[in-house]
Amino acid sequence: MKTAELFNNKTVLSFEVFPPKRTASVETIYETLDELKVSGIDNILALRGDVSGEFGGFSDFKYACDLISFIKKQSDFNILAACYPEGHMESKSTVNDIRNLKGKVDAGASQCVTQESLMPLNKLLI
Repeated sequence: MKTAELFNNKTVLSFEVFPPKRTASVETIYETLDELKVSGIDNILALRGDVSGEFGGFSDFKYACDLISFIKKQSDFNILAACYPEGHMESKSTVNDIRNLKGKVDAGASQCVTQESLMPLNKLLI
C-alpha cells in the first residue's frame, strides 16, 4: 500500500536504515532493493544523507535525485524525498532549493517529507 493511502486508514510506523557509506555500492543497493521488495515494502524515503568529512558520501549518488532516479528505474517503489520549506542549509538560494526539489520530483519522487510532516506534492505550493 502506498503512503498516500496509508494515512487515510490506519496508524503508520516507519523505520530508518542507515547503511555505512564507506562500503555501500550500487551492488549493495540492488541487493537492498530486492530484499525490501521481497519483504513487501512499498515505500522508500530516498535521502542523500549528510556529507561528513569522515564518510564523504556515495560516489555513485552525489545528490538525492540521483538515488531517486536509480531506484525508480529498478522498481515500482513509491519514493519519498526530503524537502525544506525554509531552505536547505547547503542551498545557495531559495530558487536553487526549489530547483533541487523539482529535480527530485522529475527523478520519480511522489511525496516530500519535511522535518514537520509528510507533504503530498499536490499540496506543496511552489
